[in-house]
Amino acid sequence: MISTNKMMKEKLHRLIDAIFDNESKEVLPERKRRKPVKVFWQKPIYKNNPLEPPKGERPILGQRVTPSWIDEMDANEVFVFGSNTRGIHDGGASFTAVQYFGAIVGQAEGPQGQSYAIPTDGASLSDIQASVNSFIVYAKAHPHLTFLVTEIGCGTAGYHPMEIGPLFKDAVSVPNIYLPKMFWKSISCL
Repeated sequence: MISTNKMMKEKLHRLIDAIFDNESKEVLPERKRRKPVKVFWQKPIYKNNPLEPPKGERPILGQRVTPSWIDEMDANEVFVFGSNTRGIHDGGASFTAVQYFGAIVGQAEGPQGQSYAIPTDGASLSDIQASVNSFIVYAKAHPHLTFLVTEIGCGTAGYHPMEIGPLFKDAVSVPNIYLPKMFWKSISCL
């Protein structure tokens, strides 16, 4: 008997395949190109001080949320995507990074053009955690840049946002890192 979690993963993978497969027009009649989202600056708002969170307080959910669709950015913004361990950026956000933001095929990790790769596909959670920690160090060293983290590891790598989101718990206090809504939700559950 197949477990419910495995069935949900299989169903999700079939849906993702249907969305990105050009031959599945009967599943999705016509995919319209969505209008690009312009990212805007919104300073985090905290209860006591508008600039710094009190010790131990987390930002309010939604303060630094990555837009769900990105295909253009300002010069100071960086597209953070999940790659595979070989650096073959051939699908999902990694392909978008190559197409729009200067990602380099063959480079699995680190800054590339106007993007930053974190290897997830073919990597264990502990390997992903190490890469996320390196990314956070890089983001802290570049406070003039805004890092828009996509739902890394949640596509072809097969992880769930509730598994990947908590790996970014140390990014909560870094004001130039924006996370997907599902990552914020998983962090708030800790």
